[in-house]
Order: sequence, then C-alpha cells, then structure tokens
Amino acid sequence: MMQTPDEIVDQVIEAGFGAGTEYAEANDYGESGLTLALVQDEMNGDWIKGLMREAVEADRAQHTGSRGFSWFDFEEDRSTDDIADRYILTIEDAAHNEIAVIVHRTVGGAFPLDGDIANRKRANAQMIVNALNAQAEGTA
Repeated sequence: MMQTPDEIVDQVIEAGFGAGTEYAEANDYGESGLTLALVQDEMNGDWIKGLMREAVEADRAQHTGSRGFSWFDFEEDRSTDDIADRYILTIEDAAHNEIAVIVHRTVGGAFPLDGDIANRKRANAQMIVNALNAQAEGTA
C-alpha cells in the first residue's frame, strides 16, 4: 500500500523527533517533538532541506520499479501558456528522461489533487510504470 505524502512527512518527523530522540519528552510548557525543536531554535535551512529530502526520497522510492522507471506526483505546470490550475505527473526512466506526463486540471477546485479523478490518474501512472518495468525485465 502506497503512503500518502502526509504519511511520509509524519514518518520522517516521528523518526527525527519522536520516541527515543532528545525531543520526545515534553518541556515545562507541554511542548515536545517537532514543536520543541522549533521553540528551541535548533533548526536551520540546511536541516529543514534535509528533512524535506528524506520525505521526497521516501515518496520516490515507493514509485520506482526494479528497472528504474518511476513516476513523480503532480506538480504545478510552469509552462508559459497561462492555463491556470494545471498540474503534471511525470513518468521517467532511470536516467531521468521524461517518458510521459499525465495532466490534471483542478478547474478552480472542482477536481482537487486529492480527489478521485487525480487518484485514478496516479493509479494509471503506476500501471504504466509496472508495464514498462515488466517489459524491461522481459516478463511482459
């Protein structure tokens, strides 16, 4: 079962600030975990980037097949044609060559990124990646 981005972020935060870490025990104000680290001002930009990198790598790992074809979740389309609310999901090979994109329009929130249609497009991306990896492995 694939984890959602929120589940991955929660997992990374728990590993860094949960049980067994110096932040697990609450201070006199009841602050613990990530909140305690924030109020103690022990974080900097590099540290935050590291947490983000861990979460992105965990998300990518769950989308990558054994032969290296993978998909990356919807990102805002930054093309120059001024179409609002357009997001692209990218399918790549192991060398990071773009194989295909799946476009999703939210149409002002009518079709949200966490809705059924977007989730079906994610499932289609996984099906495509599975087929590409099976073909590369000679099992298709």
